[in-house]
Amino acid sequence: MYLSDPSNPPTHAADDDVHASSGGGYPSCVPVPPAARAALIAGLVGAALFPTVYLLDGLLRPGYRTLVDPISALAIGSGGWVQAVNFIVYGVVMVVSAWGWRVALAPGRAAILYPATRILSGLALVATGVVHQGPVHNVVSYLSLIATVIGLFALAARLPGLPGWRGWAAAAVATALVEMGLLAAFGALTTPTGGGGIFEKLATIAVATFIIALTARTLLHGGRIPHASR
Repeated sequence: MYLSDPSNPPTHAADDDVHASSGGGYPSCVPVPPAARAALIAGLVGAALFPTVYLLDGLLRPGYRTLVDPISALAIGSGGWVQAVNFIVYGVVMVVSAWGWRVALAPGRAAILYPATRILSGLALVATGVVHQGPVHNVVSYLSLIATVIGLFALAARLPGLPGWRGWAAAAVATALVEMGLLAAFGALTTPTGGGGIFEKLATIAVATFIIALTARTLLHGGRIPHASR
């Protein structure tokens, strides 16, 4: 048995150093499970591929008007399976990435809410890949939008008190506001004969860009976002 020297009592300096190095919160020395890192990477790749696929599909699809037609129009008619699969695959990837965000954010604010919004958005996206138009399609599309906005504001509430992460809170709020504004323009311009499809595409690209950047920053930080000390 190891007995400490009474004249030299143990201290918690090492623990304090670990706490400080992580920005106050989950010890940075605790390894992130490989599955959680893989889930974050999958989310990053998915966020990059989703808009890439629909943009390329739109350019190659005869009769499709990128500036006017909505993304979901690509899932209808000949060749529609490409965008339908794109919806479903990215939706599944979003659900998977929720596990990575649960680990990255624990403990603290948004550790449950943000992963939950990823799951809801992912499931809604899968539904859009199955139901391409009509009331059900519209409902799940709105659910995905609402979940995404809530998730961004949840992140914004988590990040301001963290050294080196403060600018990310403003970026999260800005992304949410930009998405809502662009989708409002898309809805206002959509008519039976056409619409503002470019605004819908810009909205999804704005969110994807933020997710890619935040995920990359999190992975560079060891797969965790530190928890602000109280």
